[in-house]
Amino acid sequence: MHKTMTDTTDYQTEQDVMLSRQEWDTKEEVKVELVESTAEWDKLRPVWNRIVEESGAHIFQTYQWQRTWWKHFHEDNDLFIMAFYYVDRIVGIAPMFVEKSTFGNYEVYRRLRLIGSSVTTGDVSGTFTDYSPSDYLDFVAYPECKEVVAEEFLTFLESREEQFDEISFRELREDGMIYQYVLPKLARHGEWKMQKEPSEKCPMIFLSGEMKHYLQGLSRKARYELRYSKRAVTEKDKFRVERISTPEEMETAFDRFVELHQARWNRQGMPGAFADNRYTDFLRDVTGTFLEEGWLRMSTAVSPDDKCVAVEYGIAFSDRIYDYLKAFDDTSPLAKYSPGKALVYFLIEQGIEEECEVYDLLRGDERYKMRLAARTEQNWHATIRPKREEVNFGRAYYAVQEFTSGIKYRINREKLLVKVHVNQFGWLKFIPRYWNFITGRIKSALA
Repeated sequence: MHKTMTDTTDYQTEQDVMLSRQEWDTKEEVKVELVESTAEWDKLRPVWNRIVEESGAHIFQTYQWQRTWWKHFHEDNDLFIMAFYYVDRIVGIAPMFVEKSTFGNYEVYRRLRLIGSSVTTGDVSGTFTDYSPSDYLDFVAYPECKEVVAEEFLTFLESREEQFDEISFRELREDGMIYQYVLPKLARHGEWKMQKEPSEKCPMIFLSGEMKHYLQGLSRKARYELRYSKRAVTEKDKFRVERISTPEEMETAFDRFVELHQARWNRQGMPGAFADNRYTDFLRDVTGTFLEEGWLRMSTAVSPDDKCVAVEYGIAFSDRIYDYLKAFDDTSPLAKYSPGKALVYFLIEQGIEEECEVYDLLRGDERYKMRLAARTEQNWHATIRPKREEVNFGRAYYAVQEFTSGIKYRINREKLLVKVHVNQFGWLKFIPRYWNFITGRIKSALA
């Protein structure tokens, strides 16, 4: 089995972990400690990742991912991490923060959100939607502690109900702790009202046996495409695949990755994810950290003249390979050999070699993902508000603020789109291409 645990700091010993996992038939109570500073947060690092791994949580719940997200996206928000103790040992963590809306010098609306969520304030010019860099978000707790931690979360919430106007949970997996334990309890609770809605599909591949067994389960077309791109490497020598293993290689590959990603999206008239410098800086930082931890599975497709034509950004954690992002040069003569598919082929093969159980294609139901996947799971969003009878000025102000921010966002988005189109096509060709682009978006929205 592929193992990835690297933390060795003796903040909480293995004996402590076993002691904290007693039967829940004692009179000991679960207690909550609120972590509101990064200094206190950093002390939780060793036990944090131990709970993540034992709970079956994901790379996006690791200390490394969440701490790096906070470094780049926290803005003026406040940490609100709940550490749950049983017999003086941590058995669960709810990584959250408070997002505030202000009117003058007064806070009028407070949202409790999961660390790693989408960013709704600040510079939104680089994105098109309220989009999270984290594909899955959740609380973490030892398996036998999840229900009691969920109950204590609600009890703690009741004691501070007046402090929050809304709780926002995004990117929840159906097999996750919040979806299975917290939301059902909230739905039955008389003091809260909840709105739950499906978000994106998440296709995945189950890995077992050998690569040929996986290929045999695919459609004829999907099997042919993967083998065709693989033969371009192993038989035709059209390009070579290189795995990134050093910081120097990582920096070079990351720069090319951003360049390829932006160029392809800009050619389609779109700004691309890396138009937001915060996202670029965040992902560069976390990539270096993952390389140090041994979790990074980045690879490149390189032509005979040493030009990188595709980059695959994969991550290995616990029993899973995550296919996080990819970029490729669709203008290269080598594009007809689908170097991106070749990188996927070899990453799946690497996952099998490392005895991973799942190859996770993450959010999105793109055609190529659905051809490769064995199963698709559903992400969910949930919004919870207290049932208060009185008129809530903060909520009304927040609604107005969201409306005006939405208008500002759309104006900024269109300005960015105009800039992208002018840069790509020039002033003379800009207007007809931009008109076709707008009408295409409207048709897609109405379809």
